[in-house]
Amino acid sequence: MNNFSNINGININVPKEFDGIVPVSPNSSFFAYEPFSFIGCREGIREGDIVFDLGVSYGIMTTLFAKMAEKFILSKRMLAYFL
Repeated sequence: MNNFSNINGININVPKEFDGIVPVSPNSSFFAYEPFSFIGCREGIREGDIVFDLGVSYGIMTTLFAKMAEKFILSKRMLAYFL
């Protein structure tokens, strides 16, 4: 078994602090997180894109965006600003 959770078909590591929001890792069952927003964004994000996620809450969509763009900026760290 892997150490990831399947969120919208993308494997990400979900720590136990997110329990009750999304399935914590490891969990291979598909989980749809904000499916309509995600589908719309998935159509526009391509490898190498720079994506801004304004109004970040838990950073789940930001992590999914980064995985879709296949590039973490600043030495594989993600920056999220809480407004």
